[in-house]
Amino acid sequence: MKTAFYPFLCALLLLPERLFAEPEAGWSNDYDKSLKSALQSRHPVLLDFSATWCGPCQMMARTTLKDKDVGQKLASFQKVKVDIDANAALAEHFGIHAVPTFVVVNPDGEELVRTTGAMDAAAFGEWLNSALSTAAMAAARRDSFDKEKMAVASDLTEASPDTRGRAVELLLEYSFRKEKYYRDFAEAHLKSAVRANPGLFLDALNHEKLAVRILASNLLRERLGAEFDFDPWAGAAARTAIIDKWKTRLAKPH
Repeated sequence: MKTAFYPFLCALLLLPERLFAEPEAGWSNDYDKSLKSALQSRHPVLLDFSATWCGPCQMMARTTLKDKDVGQKLASFQKVKVDIDANAALAEHFGIHAVPTFVVVNPDGEELVRTTGAMDAAAFGEWLNSALSTAAMAAARRDSFDKEKMAVASDLTEASPDTRGRAVELLLEYSFRKEKYYRDFAEAHLKSAVRANPGLFLDALNHEKLAVRILASNLLRERLGAEFDFDPWAGAAARTAIIDKWKTRLAKPH
């Protein structure tokens, strides 16, 4: 009798944890898969960070998230339930220090907006509307960049040094944009551009932003070797002297 009852009791004790591990209809517990789906659906991803011991989380799950109007707004998201105890690494990645916390990310996994604390249906619905507007503007910027990057790639092959130089300067600036797609595009083109024509990078050594000067000098040092001795922290006059020297040197036929 006891032998048969004990496994049954264990199963009952484990049941709540298993139920929580299975996402509700319309929700996923697979973050990476949801990002891939977001690329196809063009929907932002909503992460619901919660825990089994969190009373406000469970209250929102029973009330706010069951609200009809909230449900209609949630249909515009890829939705992911994240148990912070079972997914500590993901919670740490997003710097989650309290639950419930809701984070909206783009298909690259970059955070757009977040909110922390339990909300009723009306307040949460307003936040979802605001999040959708922010996501829509971010998506529009990305669509615009898809056209812009084609123009930059074309300019890199132009005969005019000025046109190619402006394209290189844009690539350098893209390297420090918040959005990952800018940085990925820049990384994919900068090294090939400096290999093909290092002279196009020299003017960037006088860029007003120190970070751009550092990146340009690192790329040139990698291309030209240790003899390329340039200090991006130096004053404008010292930088200009080095730039002029290398312009003359690179202009000579090899």
